[in-house]
Amino acid sequence: MAEKQNWYSESLARGLVVLRAFGQAAERLRMTDVAERAGLTRAAARRYLLTLRELGYVGEMGGFFYLRPRILDLGYGYIASVSIEELVEPVLEEIAEQ
Repeated sequence: MAEKQNWYSESLARGLVVLRAFGQAAERLRMTDVAERAGLTRAAARRYLLTLRELGYVGEMGGFFYLRPRILDLGYGYIASVSIEELVEPVLEEIAEQ
């Protein structure tokens, strides 16, 4: 792996990896599942999950964590700044090529 720049935030990168651990096939995950999927220790996953819970990005019920609607805020800026044509054009070009 390339050497990271001094401005690189490993903590932020790990927090995003925790968020990406969730998905359609993994809507609700235990802390140990998140740790495994994110390649983190259980203790690190716990810190990130509890922080994300405090910020309102994940919820917790019965030992399972899940994404909350606030997670959509992270992508809203991009979606709001791009026209629908710009979003679908690459997909339509790929379909046309096939």
